[in-house]
Amino acid sequence: MNENANESITPSGEISFFFSYRRLWLVPLLFWAFLVFTSYVYTLSSLKEHSLMMAKEEARSMFQLIQTVRAWNASHGGVLVHATDETPPNKYLSEADRTEMTIDGRLLVRVNPAYMTRQLSEIIMSDDQIFFHITSLKLVNPKNKADDWETRQLTAFEKEGKEDALEKYPNKGKQFYRYMAPLKIKQVCMKCHKRQGYKVGDVRGGISINIPEKRIENLMKGQYQSAAILHVIVFLIVSLFLIFFMHRIREGIIKLEDLSAKQEEIIRERTTELEKLNNNLEEQVESEVEKRREQEQLLIQQSKLASMGDMLGAIAHQWRQPLNSIGLDVQMLEELYMDNELDEKEMKTHVKNVMKKVEFLSNTIDDFRNFYKKSKKKQDFNPIESFYEILSILSEQLKFHFIDITIVNNIEGEVFVSGFPGEFKQALLNLVSNAKDAIIERQEKGEKTPGKIEIIFTKENGVNIKVKDNGGGIAEEYLERIFEPYFSTKEDAKGTGIGLYMSKVIIEKNMGGRVSVENSSHGASFSIWLPEIELKG
Repeated sequence: MNENANESITPSGEISFFFSYRRLWLVPLLFWAFLVFTSYVYTLSSLKEHSLMMAKEEARSMFQLIQTVRAWNASHGGVLVHATDETPPNKYLSEADRTEMTIDGRLLVRVNPAYMTRQLSEIIMSDDQIFFHITSLKLVNPKNKADDWETRQLTAFEKEGKEDALEKYPNKGKQFYRYMAPLKIKQVCMKCHKRQGYKVGDVRGGISINIPEKRIENLMKGQYQSAAILHVIVFLIVSLFLIFFMHRIREGIIKLEDLSAKQEEIIRERTTELEKLNNNLEEQVESEVEKRREQEQLLIQQSKLASMGDMLGAIAHQWRQPLNSIGLDVQMLEELYMDNELDEKEMKTHVKNVMKKVEFLSNTIDDFRNFYKKSKKKQDFNPIESFYEILSILSEQLKFHFIDITIVNNIEGEVFVSGFPGEFKQALLNLVSNAKDAIIERQEKGEKTPGKIEIIFTKENGVNIKVKDNGGGIAEEYLERIFEPYFSTKEDAKGTGIGLYMSKVIIEKNMGGRVSVENSSHGASFSIWLPEIELKG
């Protein structure tokens, strides 16, 4: 008894040890720091990938602009500009196409697309350190000779059909993004290039564009800083929350340990008093009643400390029926004693029943805690056996209220379902307990008909379980709302309205089944359907 009581309110040694020594709190904080650092490294990697995309998009936009200007130039057969030192006649054009003379005797130079591209490159390079180079594997102007990298890319454009290329490379102590795309022969280009044997669509050459890495880094600097600040803020906020959370748990453990010590002392005193019960029974019974009140207060305080949030309402609802049953067992002990029918065997029987229910209460906490754990593992189990385990807990209580329970098993052999046995037993307990409460309420109103609960097991495209009672049924206006959370047809003191809601969640969400309700001739009829599984091996 002492052992069970400690299990019900004292945390495991490992958990208590961890939260008692603050130095160990560094473990989750370091793990959280590792996660944040990993996220930051991944973010930096993503931003670097993004910088490559930015460089490629900027280079591609410039290439397309150059192509557009070249196409315009080619469509006009080149453009004529005044001859200057920077723009002498193009010796790579035929002599007839190189120059024109105005009426007033000024010399005009013809600038074809290649000549124009070369001059644009010089202008852009002087302004922004971005430079580009027009080149070809079939040169006309030796100044346009391709370097090794450009030669590789031009070969890939011609033989492999490659669309473009982007690489990072050093040049004169600085890092550059180097982009290249092919120049293909269009119809407007055929006037000049037809004699070289080109056809429309052939790769004539290419333009390589060089963008300084520093230019892209300046554009990305704000994003790098934002990523760093965001990760620092998230790390600090979550770290403070973890420290606060662990501190609160530590305070709760200390209170639970104090309560456990008090409970152990009370249990030792009660054991001694039970041994002396024959010496002064009347005095011992009065003392036991007073101790029981103190114990109930300790259990209430224990529930407040051990529960969190909405779990408090759920556990309190699930504990109500077993606690009532424990109270009835204790009252029965007193009645047997008053009637001089209490012997050692009878007392041990009732004490054993009480301990079973106390253990069930402890297991209920574990079941609901596991119910909200996403790491829990499903099991294959026999639902009929689960019902018999529930019945063993409720049998004495049902007998006390003169309620007869009948089991009709129409399934031959064993049948198995997949889910969480503890939760499934909780769902069955809710349905049977609701049936019991309906019958008791009807009896309290003067109904003389004996209470009956019928459990029917059948197998048809799965496992079917029906829980029927003769408690008078559910009002039609409540049938559609009976499974809503916190909705109850009982008085506030008798129910919170969460039991049937939890049963529906367990059956439908966690086990892939269905649950429904309808009124039968004498009461309510709850139906459960679960998919059957076949055990392997």
